[in-house]
Amino acid sequence: MTPARMIQLIMPLAVLASVAVRIQADDVVLSDQILPDDTFMHFTVKSVEDAKRQFEESPYGQLINDPALADFRAELENALSGPLGEGMAVVEAKLGMSVEEILSIPSGEVSVSIAGSGNHIGLVVHVDVGEATSQVESLLELAEEALSPISELARSTQDVDGTAITLYEVLEDVPTPLIKEFGWFLRDGHLVVSSSQRVMESLIANWGGTSSDSLSSNEKYSHVLHRLESEPGSADSIFYLDMIGLVTKLSQTGSFGEAQFIAGMVIGQLPLLGLNQLQAIAMVTEEGTGDVQMVNRAMVYADQPPAGLMRAFMLAPVDASPPDWVKEDAVLYMTLNWQVSEAYAAVEMLMDGFQGPGTLARIIDQASESGPGVHIKDELIDQLTGEVHMVGGGVDISSGTNEMLFAIGIQDPDAFADLLARVSDEPGFPLSVREFRGFTLYEVTEGAATIGLTVAHGSFLVAIGEQVMDQVLRNDDDVRPLSESDDFQKIAQHFPSEVVAVNFARPADQYQSMYEMLQSGEIVDQLPGMDDFISQIDFSTLPPFEVISKYLAPAGGFTVSDDDGYVSEGFSLNP
Repeated sequence: MTPARMIQLIMPLAVLASVAVRIQADDVVLSDQILPDDTFMHFTVKSVEDAKRQFEESPYGQLINDPALADFRAELENALSGPLGEGMAVVEAKLGMSVEEILSIPSGEVSVSIAGSGNHIGLVVHVDVGEATSQVESLLELAEEALSPISELARSTQDVDGTAITLYEVLEDVPTPLIKEFGWFLRDGHLVVSSSQRVMESLIANWGGTSSDSLSSNEKYSHVLHRLESEPGSADSIFYLDMIGLVTKLSQTGSFGEAQFIAGMVIGQLPLLGLNQLQAIAMVTEEGTGDVQMVNRAMVYADQPPAGLMRAFMLAPVDASPPDWVKEDAVLYMTLNWQVSEAYAAVEMLMDGFQGPGTLARIIDQASESGPGVHIKDELIDQLTGEVHMVGGGVDISSGTNEMLFAIGIQDPDAFADLLARVSDEPGFPLSVREFRGFTLYEVTEGAATIGLTVAHGSFLVAIGEQVMDQVLRNDDDVRPLSESDDFQKIAQHFPSEVVAVNFARPADQYQSMYEMLQSGEIVDQLPGMDDFISQIDFSTLPPFEVISKYLAPAGGFTVSDDDGYVSEGFSLNP
């Protein structure tokens, strides 16, 4: 089957994807209650009505509707009414519905999942269409009309517990059973589209929402939700991924096609690598309370203690307050404390396990005998404290982007400075050397940006942009530290007492340069292929940035160590 033919088979189903999201009531059965226990990926938005309300009430919703943007909105509407509008008119004529009518169909939850049933696995799209059943039936009829001329498809209907499943089987050989069949059913105002008949049958079997063989009863899924939701059912959206389970199921069902043998070998190595400890990755979003407008929480759920390569991702407690050399005009700040010794031990164990004891140490020793004689283990890795700071500075005029600085904590600054000097004495060293405020700077210009290296403040500094490096080295007393600024303190009050990572951002300062590029029309150069569309918009109608910036409040987040991995929380403040 050619790629073109595969696309021809799939495209008519795009019509079905337009009906997605739901109004949640206490007695509504959610998709995780009918999906089988063997669901490996699940994304759901629980309530379109709540999502619309939250967006309209959010600063971003208020921004879009700000009267100062009226002229620019008119520019967009005019541009969209051109060739794009004509194309939409053709689509509307074929569907027999306007875009507005199609968008008004959804009245319930939308979920997209990958689920298994027996020796089968498939993609599942489940939506609650509420009272729009007749409109959905019309769209399904159009899909069938589009599919009927394709001779490589065999249509059939199956009755399962009083529910009619419309099924299409691909008659040609396919590279993977994942695309061998697809179909749908409509029941009680719910539309289900899937690439597996068996998976659809499992949903029908769970239709009452009380089965113990459902995703909601899955131990991993239940555990991450219990840890992430502020109270049961409080999440507005959920993302869940059991990557190891998914890859294993794909292998068991022969879904890797010609790569099946290689996939089986890789899966067999997972325990040796320790990656089988990874149970799930999940994220939820919730509406904020008090001075917080929106919250998202994420969890990496893994067996403890970490083994194999999982040791390479271990974090230790870190001071949530930025060092004094990070000043209040920083637009971005992040810090974490990486357990470098554990990461090195994990890599050493892996390499020595494959090639024999002492392999990594021998390779490093041999490498230190050439060039400047740098011993990677003794002079680099053992020098790292694990603390890493990232600082976002002002806009680099030459490149139009925000400058960035990375500070990597080191044990012996003098020894590390001597190491840099030794390396710089090598013939052909590509960086220029200059002195600044008693510090030796090593610099190179790449494109429009200057990259600088030095040792200061107990750290190895790497900067992209000159201004941020110069400011950090000056460390002027007349500029307040970021830790004392009002914006950072408003964010920091939400940090718990012990963290392994924190972050802080001022979106207004981050986006200003991009906004000014829009105003000047320079954005055209950044979006190749869209010249015709963008040329129809007069970006000078955008209001001054002060109109926009008042809606962009500071944001932040933190990560804590958990008994079963790590949990992160991110949030933005109300303006």
